Amino acid sequence: MPTVISPQELKARFTGFKVNLIYQDSIDLYAQLRVHADGEMPIRLIREQRPNESDAVQKYRQSIYEPETQNPIEKVLGVLEKIRRSPDWMMQFSDDIPPIINEEETLEIYLTKKYPIYDDIEYWLFEEVLRTLGLDANAVIAVLPKDFAQQEGTEYMQPIGQVFNSPNVIEFIPEDYAVLKSDELSSMLSPERQMQIMNNQKALQTLTSGANTFSKGQVYYVITTSSYQKWEEAEDGKYLLTNTIMHGLNELPVFQVPGKFMARRGPYTLKKTPLFPMVPHLNKAARESNDLDAGVIMHLYLEKWRVNNIPCTDCHGTGQVAGADGPTTCHVCKGTGYATGKSPFNEILIRPQGLGEGNIPTPPVGYVDKNPEILKVQNDRIELHLRKALAAVNMEHLSETGMNQSGTAKAYDQDEVNNVIYTFAGMLVSVANTTAYFINELRYKNIVPNEDDRKAMLPIIPIPEKYDVVSTSYLFSEYQTAKSAGINPIILTEMQKEIGAKKFYANPTVADFVNTVMNLDPFPDKTTEEKGQMESQGLAAKIDVVLSNYINDFVRRAMEEDKDFAKKSDAEKREVLEEYAAEKVEELSAASQIKTDLFGDEEPPADEEPPEGVPPVEGEEPEEEEVGKPAPPANVPRTATGKAPFPAAPAKQAVAPPAK
Repeated sequence: MPTVISPQELKARFTGFKVNLIYQDSIDLYAQLRVHADGEMPIRLIREQRPNESDAVQKYRQSIYEPETQNPIEKVLGVLEKIRRSPDWMMQFSDDIPPIINEEETLEIYLTKKYPIYDDIEYWLFEEVLRTLGLDANAVIAVLPKDFAQQEGTEYMQPIGQVFNSPNVIEFIPEDYAVLKSDELSSMLSPERQMQIMNNQKALQTLTSGANTFSKGQVYYVITTSSYQKWEEAEDGKYLLTNTIMHGLNELPVFQVPGKFMARRGPYTLKKTPLFPMVPHLNKAARESNDLDAGVIMHLYLEKWRVNNIPCTDCHGTGQVAGADGPTTCHVCKGTGYATGKSPFNEILIRPQGLGEGNIPTPPVGYVDKNPEILKVQNDRIELHLRKALAAVNMEHLSETGMNQSGTAKAYDQDEVNNVIYTFAGMLVSVANTTAYFINELRYKNIVPNEDDRKAMLPIIPIPEKYDVVSTSYLFSEYQTAKSAGINPIILTEMQKEIGAKKFYANPTVADFVNTVMNLDPFPDKTTEEKGQMESQGLAAKIDVVLSNYINDFVRRAMEEDKDFAKKSDAEKREVLEEYAAEKVEELSAASQIKTDLFGDEEPPADEEPPEGVPPVEGEEPEEEEVGKPAPPANVPRTATGKAPFPAAPAKQAVAPPAK
């Protein structure tokens, strides 16, 4: 039986006097990642690191802070967004739609073309939900009506999935009820009051890391297994029920996002995200990055010192000025009696020696010696922390550090990376399926009473298993290494396909061309000479050799003649290409026959000279005759040494070639 919540109980929830058992822990877990992901100043971290610093120094730290820890999280989230690029990612809908549903109001049309705000629910999944899965495992998603207004007659409801992060989850009892705080402001407040609250919210959230969520002018949703209720705060601080919708699902359209189990406290389950192992390293990087910024100013600016004999113009060298209650310390020179100032380029002034004091340095002017090596040490430590943060989620290959750092190569383990991505892909599909289920129920339960018919309308969303997460440069390097190591040609061919798919992802036409060539080339790893030798030795058919040698031209021709050629199966493609190859074989055979008819097959031996009157072959020079020796008769053949053979062959009569 659903829980009945009294007005007093609700007021205690709305005002923060009563929260659930994991409320503060869930907020802390969320804040530890959010502060880095959003690029905010981690005030609590800095204060805990330097508890004795003055407020002025703390304020200065805040003013110069730059969020270097934001980049690693954004890189990881960027890799996870590639889940959508997986060839396995899809939302497949059934064509069997009950005829009572309008063709323009089907679940497929609503989720892929008419989804509120995003048009396509996929954009919502990869923009809001994916970020939530990475940062806040204790968030919940409520499927609510778009405008939270009563739907009339047969009008189709427009439900949307709405994310409520941990600070806004006031109460959530699975399959029972939920009390959720909205980020919108009460419509019962004046515009001036709304603007004032909006201006204060950002500062409040920054100072408290989102822990203090109970401010004025709030809106709360109370969702049960039978209804939605909207409560708004009035100017006098009272909460009024402004809207109610009876959904009649007999189940709670609210669910907690998937995450890693941490603890169970009564009906509550505390979780952490798969990215939470990054937190310790990001915290160290944030603290030391802030120290480095201050250290740069302290160790790189030149500081000049000199003997100071210029008295302070306010106290005239006494160090004190008159006050209402008597002499007080001069606020300009701080009681030193000498003029000074504050700037990174300011001089450090040395007071002249007094009686019994040591000698003043000579010369009395100089610069402070500083050791900037500490800055390099700090910078290296920060890079190490950031790299460890990525390594904590098996994505250290995303580090900007070179391929070799301190003698240890930056490794890339594809299986480990795929495991992390697969985890997020599974969580994303879970959210998509549950959200689609509640949307389907809210839109069509009254129109399609049969539960099996409604379930048949739900999309099929398989968990993708193929991910494109590495850079092209890395694939090239990996291929070169494998080729140098003499890896099997079949493996090299598959690596080439992976490079082609990665390189030409944004150009499908080129990608289809490259993929077809690589799939249908009979000898992708052989040179032209090697193919010719295989044919002459009877190890390859002539048509296959021709197909391999001319495959680029054949595929290009096929794609020009048939715009749908890339969509054909490999068997159908090969049939077309073999026809082109057969034509080419006939063409080459005809050309060879013409050459034979014109020039014949026989060639003179290489050691014979051409007949008289025929010039020597290009590149050969006639031998010089020895001085004093008569040349042999022109009609007597000579050996390669120029001497007449023994016995001398009878002279031959020159025969004119037959007339053509």
